[in-house]
Amino acid sequence: MLSANDNWQQGPDAANIQSRGFAPKSPLESALLLTLPPGPYTGIESSAPGESGVGLIEIYDLSPAP
Repeated sequence: MLSANDNWQQGPDAANIQSRGFAPKSPLESALLLTLPPGPYTGIESSAPGESGVGLIEIYDLSPAP
């Protein structure tokens, strides 16, 4: 596992997420900001134990345009 998060404001990258405009509206949502080398990755989204809901995974390439 590369990273995990619940309640985005408690993560080590919270200030960076907020300064880039990616902050979720609710402090209970999850958000990660990672720099990864090119390659295949698998994202796994799950609810907290005993909870259910709807999830969305979004991935952005923030590298500068050539």
